[in-house]
Amino acid sequence: MPSKSSQRVLHITSYYLPHYGGVENYVASLVKHLPPHGFEPGVATTCSGFFSSSLAYGYRVIRSKRVFRLFTAPLARFDVDEIAHFDPSLIHAHIPHLSICWQASRMSRRLGVPLVITIHNLESPEVFADSFARRVLAYPYHSLLTPRVLEESSAVIATSPLLRLELKSMGFGDRVYVIPVGVDTHKFSPLKKLVEKQVAEVLFVGSMGRSFTYKGIPVLLEAVKEVVRSNPSVRFKLVGAGDMMPHYLKLASSLGIGKYVTFTGYLEEEVLIEQYASCDLLVLPSTTRLEGFGTVVLEAMACGKPVVVSEIAGVSPYIKNAGVGMVVKRGDSRELAEAVLKLLEDQELRESMGRRARKVVEELFSWESVSAAISEVYREALSR
Repeated sequence: MPSKSSQRVLHITSYYLPHYGGVENYVASLVKHLPPHGFEPGVATTCSGFFSSSLAYGYRVIRSKRVFRLFTAPLARFDVDEIAHFDPSLIHAHIPHLSICWQASRMSRRLGVPLVITIHNLESPEVFADSFARRVLAYPYHSLLTPRVLEESSAVIATSPLLRLELKSMGFGDRVYVIPVGVDTHKFSPLKKLVEKQVAEVLFVGSMGRSFTYKGIPVLLEAVKEVVRSNPSVRFKLVGAGDMMPHYLKLASSLGIGKYVTFTGYLEEEVLIEQYASCDLLVLPSTTRLEGFGTVVLEAMACGKPVVVSEIAGVSPYIKNAGVGMVVKRGDSRELAEAVLKLLEDQELRESMGRRARKVVEELFSWESVSAAISEVYREALSR
Protein backbone atom coordinates (compact mmCIF):
# COMPACT_ATOMS: atom_id res chain seq x y z
CA MET A 1 0.00 0.00 0.00
CA PRO A 2 1.25 3.51 -0.75
CA SER A 3 2.11 5.68 2.24
CA LYS A 4 0.40 8.94 3.11
CA SER A 5 3.41 10.78 1.70
CA SER A 6 3.17 9.01 -1.68
CA GLN A 7 3.09 11.13 -4.81
CA ARG A 8 0.55 10.18 -7.41
CA VAL A 9 1.59 9.17 -10.93
CA LEU A 10 -1.03 8.93 -13.66
CA HIS A 11 -0.18 6.56 -16.49
CA ILE A 12 -1.84 7.40 -19.79
CA THR A 13 -2.03 4.60 -22.33
CA SER A 14 -4.05 3.86 -25.46
CA TYR A 15 -5.52 0.62 -24.17
CA TYR A 16 -5.47 -1.19 -20.85
CA LEU A 17 -6.55 -4.37 -19.12
CA PRO A 18 -8.47 -6.51 -19.86
CA HIS A 19 -7.05 -5.72 -23.33
CA TYR A 20 -3.76 -7.63 -23.51
CA GLY A 21 -0.67 -6.47 -25.38
CA GLY A 22 2.95 -5.57 -24.76
CA VAL A 23 2.35 -1.99 -23.59
CA GLU A 24 -0.73 -2.90 -21.54
CA ASN A 25 1.15 -5.65 -19.71
CA TYR A 26 4.13 -3.33 -19.21
CA VAL A 27 1.99 -0.65 -17.54
CA ALA A 28 0.07 -3.20 -15.44
CA SER A 29 3.33 -4.68 -14.14
CA LEU A 30 4.96 -1.30 -13.52
CA VAL A 31 2.08 0.12 -11.47
CA LYS A 32 2.19 -2.91 -9.17
CA HIS A 33 5.83 -2.18 -8.32
CA LEU A 34 5.63 1.60 -7.81
CA PRO A 35 4.11 1.85 -4.29
CA PRO A 36 7.25 0.58 -2.46
CA HIS A 37 9.15 3.46 -4.09
CA GLY A 38 6.70 6.06 -2.76
CA PHE A 39 4.46 6.50 -5.80
CA GLU A 40 0.72 5.85 -5.91
CA PRO A 41 -0.33 4.85 -9.45
CA GLY A 42 -3.43 5.53 -11.49
CA VAL A 43 -4.26 4.82 -15.14
CA ALA A 44 -6.16 6.83 -17.74
CA THR A 45 -7.06 4.98 -20.93
CA THR A 46 -9.64 4.67 -23.70
CA CYS A 47 -12.63 2.37 -24.08
CA SER A 48 -15.28 1.57 -26.67
CA GLY A 49 -18.13 2.05 -24.18
CA PHE A 50 -19.12 4.79 -21.77
CA PHE A 51 -16.88 6.74 -19.38
CA SER A 52 -16.02 4.96 -16.14
CA SER A 53 -13.77 5.44 -13.13
CA SER A 54 -13.11 2.51 -10.84
CA LEU A 55 -10.75 0.85 -8.39
CA ALA A 56 -11.15 -2.57 -9.99
CA TYR A 57 -7.41 -3.38 -9.85
CA GLY A 58 -6.73 -1.74 -6.50
CA TYR A 59 -5.87 1.63 -8.05
CA ARG A 60 -7.79 4.28 -9.98
CA VAL A 61 -8.50 3.44 -13.65
CA ILE A 62 -10.21 6.19 -15.64
CA ARG A 63 -11.68 5.08 -18.99
CA SER A 64 -12.79 7.61 -21.62
CA LYS A 65 -14.79 6.77 -24.73
CA ARG A 66 -12.87 6.57 -28.00
CA VAL A 67 -14.29 9.01 -30.53
CA PHE A 68 -11.97 8.23 -33.42
CA ARG A 69 -9.23 5.82 -34.41
CA LEU A 70 -6.53 6.32 -37.07
CA PHE A 71 -5.50 2.75 -37.88
CA THR A 72 -4.66 1.46 -34.36
CA ALA A 73 -4.17 4.91 -32.74
CA PRO A 74 -7.18 6.03 -30.66
CA LEU A 75 -8.41 9.50 -29.85
CA ALA A 76 -10.62 10.03 -26.82
CA ARG A 77 -12.15 12.90 -24.87
CA PHE A 78 -10.36 12.44 -21.57
CA ASP A 79 -12.28 13.75 -18.57
CA VAL A 80 -9.83 16.37 -17.35
CA ASP A 81 -11.94 17.09 -14.26
CA GLU A 82 -11.77 13.44 -13.20
CA ILE A 83 -8.03 13.42 -13.82
CA ALA A 84 -7.64 16.66 -11.85
CA HIS A 85 -9.61 15.04 -9.01
CA PHE A 86 -7.05 12.20 -8.98
CA ASP A 87 -4.53 15.01 -8.40
CA PRO A 88 -1.40 13.54 -10.03
CA SER A 89 2.04 14.90 -9.19
CA LEU A 90 3.35 13.59 -12.51
CA ILE A 91 1.95 12.18 -15.76
CA HIS A 92 3.62 9.20 -17.42
CA ALA A 93 2.52 8.62 -21.03
CA HIS A 94 3.31 5.59 -23.16
CA ILE A 95 4.06 5.67 -26.90
CA PRO A 96 3.47 3.81 -29.47
CA HIS A 97 0.45 6.03 -30.09
CA LEU A 98 1.35 9.71 -30.27
CA SER A 99 -2.31 10.70 -30.18
CA ILE A 100 -2.38 9.66 -26.54
CA CYS A 101 0.94 11.33 -25.72
CA TRP A 102 -0.24 14.57 -27.33
CA GLN A 103 -3.30 14.53 -25.07
CA ALA A 104 -1.08 13.69 -22.10
CA SER A 105 1.09 16.69 -22.96
CA ARG A 106 -1.95 18.98 -22.96
CA MET A 107 -3.03 17.60 -19.59
CA SER A 108 0.40 18.06 -18.02
CA ARG A 109 0.41 21.72 -19.13
CA ARG A 110 -3.11 22.29 -17.83
CA LEU A 111 -2.38 20.68 -14.46
CA GLY A 112 1.12 22.14 -14.19
CA VAL A 113 2.83 18.78 -13.57
CA PRO A 114 5.86 17.13 -15.24
CA LEU A 115 5.42 14.75 -18.18
CA VAL A 116 7.51 11.59 -18.55
CA ILE A 117 7.20 9.58 -21.77
CA THR A 118 8.16 5.95 -22.29
CA ILE A 119 8.78 5.11 -25.94
CA HIS A 120 8.08 1.48 -26.73
CA ASN A 121 8.59 1.97 -30.46
CA LEU A 122 8.79 4.77 -33.01
CA GLU A 123 6.84 5.00 -36.26
CA SER A 124 9.69 5.19 -38.78
CA PRO A 125 9.09 5.57 -42.57
CA GLU A 126 9.53 1.86 -43.22
CA VAL A 127 6.48 1.10 -41.07
CA PHE A 128 4.25 2.95 -43.53
CA ALA A 129 5.85 1.63 -46.73
CA ASP A 130 3.25 -1.06 -47.36
CA SER A 131 0.22 1.24 -47.24
CA PHE A 132 -0.58 4.34 -49.29
CA ALA A 133 -3.17 5.43 -46.70
CA ARG A 134 -0.62 5.13 -43.91
CA ARG A 135 1.94 7.16 -45.87
CA VAL A 136 -0.54 9.92 -46.71
CA LEU A 137 -2.42 10.10 -43.39
CA ALA A 138 -0.34 8.63 -40.61
CA TYR A 139 3.32 9.33 -41.31
CA PRO A 140 3.04 13.16 -41.65
CA TYR A 141 1.01 13.15 -38.43
CA HIS A 142 3.71 11.19 -36.60
CA SER A 143 6.68 13.05 -38.10
CA LEU A 144 5.22 16.43 -37.13
CA LEU A 145 3.90 15.45 -33.71
CA THR A 146 6.83 13.40 -32.39
CA PRO A 147 9.31 16.30 -31.94
CA ARG A 148 6.67 18.55 -30.38
CA VAL A 149 5.57 15.99 -27.81
CA LEU A 150 9.14 15.07 -26.89
CA GLU A 151 10.16 18.71 -26.50
CA GLU A 152 7.40 19.27 -23.94
CA SER A 153 8.39 16.28 -21.76
CA SER A 154 10.57 16.46 -18.66
CA ALA A 155 12.17 13.10 -19.43
CA VAL A 156 12.00 10.37 -22.05
CA ILE A 157 12.48 6.67 -21.31
CA ALA A 158 13.59 4.46 -24.20
CA THR A 159 13.15 0.75 -23.65
CA SER A 160 16.22 -0.15 -25.72
CA PRO A 161 19.55 1.26 -26.90
CA LEU A 162 18.23 1.09 -30.49
CA LEU A 163 15.43 3.51 -29.64
CA ARG A 164 17.86 5.85 -27.91
CA LEU A 165 19.99 5.99 -31.07
CA GLU A 166 16.92 6.92 -33.10
CA LEU A 167 15.99 9.63 -30.60
CA LYS A 168 19.56 10.94 -30.59
CA SER A 169 19.40 11.29 -34.38
CA MET A 170 16.29 13.43 -33.86
CA GLY A 171 18.13 15.68 -31.38
CA PHE A 172 16.68 14.23 -28.16
CA GLY A 173 19.63 12.34 -26.70
CA ASP A 174 20.20 14.50 -23.61
CA ARG A 175 17.00 13.72 -21.71
CA VAL A 176 16.71 10.08 -22.74
CA TYR A 177 17.10 7.31 -20.18
CA VAL A 178 17.48 3.71 -21.36
CA ILE A 179 15.43 1.52 -19.03
CA PRO A 180 14.39 -1.87 -20.42
CA VAL A 181 11.11 -3.69 -20.13
CA GLY A 182 10.78 -5.84 -17.02
CA VAL A 183 9.70 -9.42 -16.41
CA ASP A 184 8.27 -11.18 -13.37
CA THR A 185 11.19 -13.40 -12.39
CA HIS A 186 9.11 -15.14 -9.71
CA LYS A 187 6.35 -16.17 -12.08
CA PHE A 188 8.58 -16.98 -15.06
CA SER A 189 11.25 -19.43 -13.93
CA PRO A 190 12.94 -22.67 -15.07
CA LEU A 191 11.32 -26.03 -14.46
CA LYS A 192 12.49 -27.65 -11.24
CA LYS A 193 12.41 -31.04 -12.95
CA LEU A 194 13.44 -31.62 -16.56
CA VAL A 195 10.77 -33.06 -18.85
CA GLU A 196 11.64 -36.06 -21.01
CA LYS A 197 10.94 -35.26 -24.67
CA GLN A 198 11.06 -37.31 -27.84
CA VAL A 199 11.59 -34.36 -30.19
CA ALA A 200 13.23 -30.95 -30.10
CA GLU A 201 10.76 -28.06 -29.83
CA VAL A 202 11.08 -24.47 -31.02
CA LEU A 203 8.60 -21.95 -29.64
CA PHE A 204 7.15 -18.74 -31.09
CA VAL A 205 4.82 -16.49 -29.07
CA GLY A 206 3.01 -13.52 -30.57
CA SER A 207 -0.26 -12.11 -31.85
CA MET A 208 -1.47 -13.28 -35.25
CA GLY A 209 -3.74 -10.32 -35.92
CA ARG A 210 -3.62 -8.20 -39.06
CA SER A 211 -1.99 -5.35 -37.14
CA PHE A 212 0.86 -7.63 -36.03
CA THR A 213 2.25 -8.92 -39.33
CA TYR A 214 5.60 -7.44 -38.26
CA LYS A 215 6.03 -10.50 -36.01
CA GLY A 216 7.49 -12.21 -39.08
CA ILE A 217 5.54 -15.47 -39.13
CA PRO A 218 5.95 -15.98 -42.94
CA VAL A 219 9.73 -15.67 -42.45
CA LEU A 220 9.54 -18.23 -39.63
CA LEU A 221 7.54 -20.69 -41.73
CA GLU A 222 10.08 -20.41 -44.56
CA ALA A 223 12.80 -21.13 -41.98
CA VAL A 224 10.86 -24.17 -40.71
CA LYS A 225 11.08 -25.65 -44.19
CA GLU A 226 14.88 -25.27 -44.11
CA VAL A 227 15.21 -26.65 -40.58
CA VAL A 228 13.13 -29.80 -41.05
CA ARG A 229 14.96 -30.57 -44.29
CA SER A 230 18.11 -30.97 -42.15
CA ASN A 231 16.45 -32.26 -38.99
CA PRO A 232 12.98 -33.81 -39.51
CA SER A 233 12.57 -34.53 -35.79
CA VAL A 234 12.18 -30.84 -34.87
CA ARG A 235 8.73 -29.49 -34.10
CA PHE A 236 7.61 -25.86 -34.02
CA LYS A 237 4.89 -24.54 -31.75
CA LEU A 238 3.30 -21.17 -32.57
CA VAL A 239 1.35 -19.62 -29.70
CA GLY A 240 -1.06 -16.77 -30.36
CA ALA A 241 -4.39 -15.90 -31.94
CA GLY A 242 -5.71 -13.46 -34.51
CA ASP A 243 -7.48 -13.05 -37.82
CA MET A 244 -4.35 -13.93 -39.82
CA MET A 245 -4.13 -17.45 -38.40
CA PRO A 246 -6.11 -19.09 -41.27
CA HIS A 247 -3.69 -17.46 -43.72
CA TYR A 248 -0.68 -18.80 -41.81
CA LEU A 249 -2.21 -22.27 -41.65
CA LYS A 250 -2.63 -22.24 -45.44
CA LEU A 251 0.91 -20.98 -45.89
CA ALA A 252 2.30 -23.78 -43.72
CA SER A 253 0.31 -26.31 -45.75
CA SER A 254 1.49 -24.87 -49.08
CA LEU A 255 5.10 -25.07 -47.89
CA GLY A 256 4.60 -28.74 -47.02
CA ILE A 257 5.42 -28.26 -43.34
CA GLY A 258 1.96 -28.70 -41.81
CA LYS A 259 2.93 -31.77 -39.77
CA TYR A 260 5.92 -29.97 -38.26
CA VAL A 261 4.01 -26.92 -37.04
CA THR A 262 1.34 -26.64 -34.33
CA PHE A 263 -0.77 -23.49 -34.00
CA THR A 264 -2.03 -23.54 -30.42
CA GLY A 265 -4.17 -20.39 -30.44
CA TYR A 266 -4.30 -18.25 -27.31
CA LEU A 267 -2.95 -19.87 -24.12
CA GLU A 268 -3.61 -18.85 -20.53
CA GLU A 269 -0.52 -17.55 -18.76
CA GLU A 270 -0.07 -20.64 -16.60
CA VAL A 271 -0.02 -22.88 -19.67
CA LEU A 272 2.21 -20.44 -21.55
CA ILE A 273 4.81 -20.56 -18.78
CA GLU A 274 4.84 -24.35 -19.09
CA GLN A 275 5.49 -23.98 -22.83
CA TYR A 276 8.41 -21.64 -22.20
CA ALA A 277 9.89 -23.95 -19.61
CA SER A 278 9.59 -27.11 -21.75
CA CYS A 279 10.75 -25.78 -25.14
CA ASP A 280 14.37 -25.92 -26.34
CA LEU A 281 14.51 -22.32 -27.58
CA LEU A 282 12.34 -19.35 -28.53
CA VAL A 283 12.36 -17.43 -31.82
CA LEU A 284 11.17 -13.88 -32.55
CA PRO A 285 11.77 -13.06 -36.27
CA SER A 286 10.34 -9.50 -36.23
CA THR A 287 10.54 -7.58 -39.51
CA THR A 288 9.86 -3.88 -38.67
CA ARG A 289 10.43 -1.38 -35.87
CA LEU A 290 6.85 -1.86 -34.75
CA GLU A 291 8.42 -4.61 -32.64
CA GLY A 292 9.32 -2.33 -29.77
CA PHE A 293 11.17 -4.62 -27.38
CA GLY A 294 10.02 -8.22 -27.44
CA THR A 295 8.79 -9.04 -23.93
CA VAL A 296 8.24 -12.70 -24.83
CA VAL A 297 12.01 -12.99 -25.24
CA LEU A 298 12.54 -11.94 -21.62
CA GLU A 299 9.88 -14.40 -20.46
CA ALA A 300 11.66 -17.26 -22.24
CA MET A 301 15.03 -16.15 -20.86
CA ALA A 302 13.56 -16.03 -17.35
CA CYS A 303 12.59 -19.67 -17.87
CA GLY A 304 16.21 -20.47 -18.72
CA LYS A 305 15.91 -20.70 -22.49
CA PRO A 306 18.20 -19.41 -25.26
CA VAL A 307 16.60 -17.21 -27.91
CA VAL A 308 16.94 -16.32 -31.59
CA VAL A 309 15.77 -12.81 -32.49
CA SER A 310 15.98 -10.50 -35.48
CA GLU A 311 18.24 -7.46 -35.36
CA ILE A 312 15.22 -5.13 -35.41
CA ALA A 313 13.83 -6.16 -32.00
CA GLY A 314 14.66 -3.75 -29.17
CA VAL A 315 15.95 -6.61 -27.04
CA SER A 316 18.55 -7.64 -29.66
CA PRO A 317 21.52 -5.61 -28.27
CA TYR A 318 21.07 -7.27 -24.89
CA ILE A 319 20.99 -10.73 -26.51
CA LYS A 320 24.14 -10.06 -28.48
CA ASN A 321 26.12 -8.49 -25.62
CA ALA A 322 25.13 -11.06 -22.99
CA GLY A 323 25.62 -14.13 -25.18
CA VAL A 324 22.24 -15.62 -24.35
CA GLY A 325 21.14 -16.40 -27.90
CA MET A 326 21.63 -15.41 -31.51
CA VAL A 327 20.72 -12.30 -33.50
CA VAL A 328 19.88 -12.67 -37.20
CA LYS A 329 19.10 -10.34 -40.11
CA ARG A 330 15.43 -9.44 -40.35
CA GLY A 331 13.56 -11.14 -43.15
CA ASP A 332 16.34 -13.68 -43.71
CA SER A 333 14.73 -17.10 -43.33
CA ARG A 334 17.93 -18.96 -44.20
CA GLU A 335 19.96 -17.22 -41.49
CA LEU A 336 17.13 -17.83 -39.03
CA ALA A 337 17.12 -21.54 -39.92
CA GLU A 338 20.90 -21.78 -39.54
CA ALA A 339 20.75 -20.16 -36.08
CA VAL A 340 18.00 -22.53 -34.94
CA LEU A 341 19.89 -25.57 -36.23
CA LYS A 342 23.13 -24.46 -34.57
CA LEU A 343 21.45 -24.26 -31.17
CA LEU A 344 19.51 -27.49 -31.59
CA GLU A 345 22.65 -29.39 -32.58
CA ASP A 346 24.69 -28.18 -29.60
CA GLN A 347 23.02 -29.10 -26.31
CA GLU A 348 25.91 -27.81 -24.20
CA LEU A 349 25.76 -24.39 -25.90
CA ARG A 350 21.98 -24.32 -25.55
CA GLU A 351 22.06 -25.11 -21.85
CA SER A 352 24.89 -22.69 -21.04
CA MET A 353 23.07 -19.89 -22.87
CA GLY A 354 19.88 -20.78 -20.99
CA ARG A 355 21.60 -20.58 -17.60
CA ARG A 356 23.20 -17.28 -18.53
CA ALA A 357 19.84 -15.98 -19.80
CA ARG A 358 18.22 -16.57 -16.42
CA LYS A 359 21.09 -14.80 -14.64
CA VAL A 360 20.94 -11.79 -16.99
CA VAL A 361 17.19 -11.44 -16.48
CA GLU A 362 17.59 -11.52 -12.70
CA GLU A 363 20.29 -8.83 -12.85
CA LEU A 364 18.86 -6.45 -15.47
CA PHE A 365 15.19 -7.11 -16.15
CA SER A 366 13.41 -7.87 -12.89
CA TRP A 367 10.49 -5.53 -12.24
CA GLU A 368 12.08 -4.65 -8.90
CA SER A 369 15.14 -3.14 -10.63
CA VAL A 370 13.17 -1.62 -13.55
CA SER A 371 10.64 0.10 -11.25
CA ALA A 372 13.47 1.43 -9.06
CA ALA A 373 15.16 2.99 -12.11
CA ILE A 374 11.90 4.55 -13.33
CA SER A 375 11.19 5.93 -9.86
CA GLU A 376 14.54 7.74 -9.99
CA VAL A 377 13.49 9.35 -13.27
CA TYR A 378 10.26 10.50 -11.60
CA ARG A 379 12.20 12.07 -8.71
CA GLU A 380 14.51 13.93 -11.09
CA ALA A 381 11.54 15.21 -13.13
CA LEU A 382 9.75 16.35 -9.96
CA SER A 383 12.82 18.14 -8.62
CA ARG A 384 13.19 20.40 -11.68
